[in-house]
Amino acid sequence: MENLRFLAMTFSLDLAWGLSYIYLMLGIYDLHGINGYFLAISLGAIVNFLGTLIFSLIKYRRLISISIALSSSLLLYFALNNTNYFIMSTLLSLLSCYEPLILESLFGEMEEGEASGTYYTISGLGSIIGLLIGGFLVDSIGIKNLLLISSLVCLLSSIIVPDGINSEKADWEMNSSTISLLMPILILEGFVTPLAYNLLEIKLYEFFGRSSSLIGLLFSLSMLLDIIFGPLIGKLVDRAGGMISFLSSSSLLLAHLILCALLEDGIILISLLLIPIQPFYYSSRNKFAIELTGRPEGMSISLPIATSSLSHAIFYGIYPSLMNFLNYAIPLLSVLYFIALIPLKLKPPDMSF
Repeated sequence: MENLRFLAMTFSLDLAWGLSYIYLMLGIYDLHGINGYFLAISLGAIVNFLGTLIFSLIKYRRLISISIALSSSLLLYFALNNTNYFIMSTLLSLLSCYEPLILESLFGEMEEGEASGTYYTISGLGSIIGLLIGGFLVDSIGIKNLLLISSLVCLLSSIIVPDGINSEKADWEMNSSTISLLMPILILEGFVTPLAYNLLEIKLYEFFGRSSSLIGLLFSLSMLLDIIFGPLIGKLVDRAGGMISFLSSSSLLLAHLILCALLEDGIILISLLLIPIQPFYYSSRNKFAIELTGRPEGMSISLPIATSSLSHAIFYGIYPSLMNFLNYAIPLLSVLYFIALIPLKLKPPDMSF
């Protein structure tokens, strides 16, 4: 029952995110251009980095409910008063920081890859419904009213959080060789992933005449495929092992970035959007992190999640100033990412605990 309530909370929060986040970002893009767009995402990534670390340390889950209710109430207030979009985008980012805690709850019932696949399936289901509805609503009732609906959904999700259940105190360690091998990959992944998907988002947005409805439909279809393949991918990750899966998914992620950067035709870009790379990468990343720490606790996966958020923040902060050098930055980033993977292939870390 506890896991069901956590999954219900996941669904409702991602439903609210799907309803509003992408359309809020595109609204900022329309008002403030590409610089404002990346500034908003950078601020959100910083909030996600801090929130992920803090919420993975929270022992009393009643505080989770209170924090969701408080953040949702602030979002509702700012939406009612037509406050700056940047504030609302950071609040929506804060409401997506509970991934380690929810995964920790699921690890007690399933293997790590299967638990990750289940989580991302439920998360994707909420997002896809929100994206489908939100794309049409933003064109008909406007972004302000859409944000009002989203904040109410977030507020209701605070009621679902299990009451009076304490999480175990995290007790884990990583050796220095593990950190030295893994951290460069995680930092560079925080550059590769957003660059690939934001290039897709903006290129498709422009290709289809800045139609929010079409973008919502395309990203919903992409997430639908993630939902369909997520549980199966999670089981395959469990069977193959974390390291092999992580290396395979990282290589696929790198190839995805290169193709997104080189291709311009909207029809071909749609085919890239529909490849279910994200559930493969995130399931294998979580599995690998737990193999490295030896313990299936929320803190075990908070390191890769928080590191990715921090590198996202750095990336979005510097990206506008690098736009004129993008043709050079993408090949350089690809080479660095490939080099970072080589030591992990040649000398896997000691995973005996």
